[in-house]
Amino acid sequence: MLIPHQFLTAPNPNCYVCAAEPAIHLRIDTKCMRTKEFREEVDVIIDIKGVVVISPEDGETECNEERFMNEMDIGDGIILKCHNFFQNYELNIIIVHTDAEVQAREKL
Repeated sequence: MLIPHQFLTAPNPNCYVCAAEPAIHLRIDTKCMRTKEFREEVDVIIDIKGVVVISPEDGETECNEERFMNEMDIGDGIILKCHNFFQNYELNIIIVHTDAEVQAREKL
């Protein structure tokens, strides 16, 4: 069924999926999170370096799985470019480092 574009709802600019340049902020402790805990069926590349951190290809980034995010130079302000090839969708993840130890002390 073809629908003329004038009847379609315009993309929501506040939606990270509909946005012209989709991006989210992810608050994590980069010293405690390992890349395997971050892994999904996407490629994750450090945008400014072009370094592949996570890949769905068997064995391509297996050596990174036990490394902490900060060991991969992933820290506060780093932009990770994620690409899901099955859906032809790309998303930027902006890392916001949060020190879990400091937060735990502040709660006491």
